[in-house]
Amino acid sequence: MKNIFFIVGLFFIVTSCSKEAKLNRYIGGTWKVISYKIEPTSKIIYVNGNPQTFSSEMTFVFKYDSENTGKVTFKETTTQDSNSESGTYLLESDDDLTITYGLGTFPGDVQTFSIFSYDKLNLEMDDSNGKRYVLKKQ
Repeated sequence: MKNIFFIVGLFFIVTSCSKEAKLNRYIGGTWKVISYKIEPTSKIIYVNGNPQTFSSEMTFVFKYDSENTGKVTFKETTTQDSNSESGTYLLESDDDLTITYGLGTFPGDVQTFSIFSYDKLNLEMDDSNGKRYVLKKQ
């Protein structure tokens, strides 16, 4: 009887750990922000029947180091300027993605996103202000 509880417990530990590892394998690469939704309305912002386009291009580049951590670079390019920030990320068991830029000592240096959905080519995540980013793998 004790063996059954041990096996069931081990199964739940292995499957919960593998969820972060699977997401971390998927997240590696370059992701382009293609649209965003503002919660709680849950509606995509449309312009002329098309999802909202940005006046700038935004990308996240993730490079995983281990099961749930890695490096990230965020880049925003406009017609006048280009801005890039590098840092680290941590995937947590409750589908939270925490990105820390620089030393993480200034306001805005730490951002937490809740992963809403993902697969190999698509990623949706909500920031702490309720904005849902829709990303496509490049």
